[in-house]
Amino acid sequence: MNDLLTDKFQVGLEPFFQFEKTRYDVDRHTVIPVILCALSIVTLGILQRLFMTRSKGPSQLVKTCCVTVSAWSIAFCLFKGVKAFKMQVNKEWPESFGLFCGLGAVAIAQMVLISIYLYHRTRYLSGAGIKTNQVATVTYSRPFINDAIVHFSNPGAFLLLLPYLSLTWMFRLMPESYYVYETKISWFNVFAQLFVVDFFTFVLHVAEHALPEIYILGHKPHHKFTKPRLFDAFDGSLPDTIALILFPLYTTAQLLHVGNWDYVAFGVIYSSHFMMIHSEFSHSYEDVLSWFFVNTSQDHHVHHATFIYNFSHFFTIYDKLAQTYRPGSSCKGFSTYKNDSKQL
Repeated sequence: MNDLLTDKFQVGLEPFFQFEKTRYDVDRHTVIPVILCALSIVTLGILQRLFMTRSKGPSQLVKTCCVTVSAWSIAFCLFKGVKAFKMQVNKEWPESFGLFCGLGAVAIAQMVLISIYLYHRTRYLSGAGIKTNQVATVTYSRPFINDAIVHFSNPGAFLLLLPYLSLTWMFRLMPESYYVYETKISWFNVFAQLFVVDFFTFVLHVAEHALPEIYILGHKPHHKFTKPRLFDAFDGSLPDTIALILFPLYTTAQLLHVGNWDYVAFGVIYSSHFMMIHSEFSHSYEDVLSWFFVNTSQDHHVHHATFIYNFSHFFTIYDKLAQTYRPGSSCKGFSTYKNDSKQL
């Protein structure tokens, strides 16, 4: 048993130490969804520029397209989930090894991230001159440890995510490739998951804002944070978590047939970046990330401050093509605000 576990870990970790042996397994299950997402947003961007005048926030065209794609995503998830559950009947339970690897990796990443955050928060409170995204002074109503406890006990996030990950795994609601440990990490597959999940995050996010009843029911509680902090990332209502996290995750999983280690690596990056974009602190490396169309904490702070811009979580390309992107330099009250920029 110990030898089997060791072999599985060696296969999964080998790409980190033996780069020359890494093989990128790119198949139609990965490439086609990426191409379709890219073509969809590019087409939307072209139509937006040809037929719509620039307006504040998403145009009616963008809202309509996002609501339509969101409805398809929800129906697709329900169809695939029910179909997979029926096929699971009379089958043996899968090994829990992959599930615990994923949960363990995310937990370790969370501990590392929170430790770094504690370091910056302590330095900020000591007057070390740590740069924040918004110029308003950051104050804390609770000690750090209390904030951490509230973060990990949020019913709208971890108490939903843990059952989601466990049930979809143990009831074999994921494609069969997710239960394969022999394949090495393909970084293209990891990128593909981030790219596709952000596409559905973007459309579902816009849809939540476009439908007043849905917004009030689900997403509005999260927008009480106009100056969010790192621990506010997963502080949302149950309907909001289902719509903005679970549906994009499950849609992506059903579209992309990747290996177990691809899924683990994606989970670590997904959860870490989702928290980082809510951080109250601005980091120098984010300037480099923005060159590659990666969302930064300041980009997401613009969304919380304005409500009508910057809907994507991982890549700015979706907002830029849909003309819903605004940099922090154009927003009054932000540390990078420039007087010669268009004010928001």
